[in-house]
Amino acid sequence: MKQHPLLRLSSVFLAVSCLLLSSAHAQGDSQPVVLKWNFPGTAQKDLKVVQDAINAIIRTRIGATVDLQSIDWGSYEQKMDLTYASSQPCDLAFSANWINNYVQHAAQGNFLALDDLLPKFSPKLYSTYPKEMWNALKVKGNIYGVPSYRNITNQFGFVASKALADKYKLDLSKVNSYQDLTPFLDQIKKGEPGITPLYQTSDYGSMPFQTRQLGWDDVIEELVVVRYNDDNLKAFNIYDTEEFKSAVELNRKWYEAGYYPRDPKSVSDADADLKAGRIAVRLDQWFPQTKSEYGRRFGIEFVGKSFNIPFLPQGGTSGFVTTICRTSKNPEKALKFIELLHTDEQIFNLVAKGVQGRHWVWADQKKKVIRFPDGVTAATNGYNFGTDWMFGNYLDLAYYNSAEEVEERRRLKEISSAAPVSKLYGFNFDITPVRSEVAQLRAIVGEYRAVFGGRVDPSTKLPEMLSRLKQAGIEKVVAEAQRQIDRWKMQH
Repeated sequence: MKQHPLLRLSSVFLAVSCLLLSSAHAQGDSQPVVLKWNFPGTAQKDLKVVQDAINAIIRTRIGATVDLQSIDWGSYEQKMDLTYASSQPCDLAFSANWINNYVQHAAQGNFLALDDLLPKFSPKLYSTYPKEMWNALKVKGNIYGVPSYRNITNQFGFVASKALADKYKLDLSKVNSYQDLTPFLDQIKKGEPGITPLYQTSDYGSMPFQTRQLGWDDVIEELVVVRYNDDNLKAFNIYDTEEFKSAVELNRKWYEAGYYPRDPKSVSDADADLKAGRIAVRLDQWFPQTKSEYGRRFGIEFVGKSFNIPFLPQGGTSGFVTTICRTSKNPEKALKFIELLHTDEQIFNLVAKGVQGRHWVWADQKKKVIRFPDGVTAATNGYNFGTDWMFGNYLDLAYYNSAEEVEERRRLKEISSAAPVSKLYGFNFDITPVRSEVAQLRAIVGEYRAVFGGRVDPSTKLPEMLSRLKQAGIEKVVAEAQRQIDRWKMQH
């Protein structure tokens, strides 16, 4: 199967010898430097155990050790903002277009530009990613991170407990929109008094609305979009649309019907309820491998479906990025560690899966399929992030969680290879001319999260929100977005 040119990795990339990275210790520090790595994740009891196992290898390999800083999902954004504002020590940080915003923080100078470091210290890594991918990561002309090699299309839909889907005979062929989930949610509400039909967290982020599920590509995250296949790339306000209005109206009906928890919890606590089987459905992305990933992460068998045709968005490359903080005193070592996450199977899987024998054992070593050790479950495993896609070269290096995931990942690559590319691919919005307006607009959107969560009547609150967005300059921001898009189109 011919891969999409933007996703293709050469065989050289995967054959990079670890010997190329082993000279650092011999040439330099007698005392390894410590690399502080910040990323979001639920607390893991055995984090230090895994950290020690990684450091036993990389100490002599690159003359450095890593300090794993797993920060709760709900507080990651705030803690990273504080880290940058107060110039706290930081070497590596996970960034994306949806958390610890890559473009925004790159533009603000919180990440180190890698244009000179990549060809000098990681030439193999740099030479094997397509030029278009690096260009898509550029902010004001510079590269500020290394993308995870994973699925970079978006397929939004839902995941549901297979046990409940089987019990109530959920027919996936008849579920082709969020609205179509209503009868199943109603069955859960009436027939399962100890189970909440829908997952929702305290930030009300879960709702039957995703821009990319609608074929919209983000110009300014949570504010301005274009249709991915629109030759004119006309920018518009997300919230002043019939699609958003319909979504919040549906969510209001779901809330009033009692499908959502009355007192939503933090992400970690909501995940614990999902793991314990106390939640039936989560609105989320659904890829071919989601079933296996969710099964390992939550210890429950799931079914699911996506509702959209996947496409490669402009932020697909910047959707999952490892950056080097501007405060790093050892950027060369940090980059060498990033390279290991993309080239070394053992290091990648230590980070992603934990220690063999303690957190996983082979189910089929020849096919690289793993399972939990006897007596260990998703709930009792001391190291089980379930976010392999965050850490590096997931598609080629991650061990499989089940035999069926081997085929799932092959199918994922097939889908990614065939996905159409957004007409906005490679564009990055420069927030500088409207920075204050965007900050105010985002603050207003934040004030109306209860609208997103179905907690208030959208017939009154949505017009109020739209009026306040207009007063705060949403039309000016849309116009600036259009101006930058038009200028970019002329240059490409």
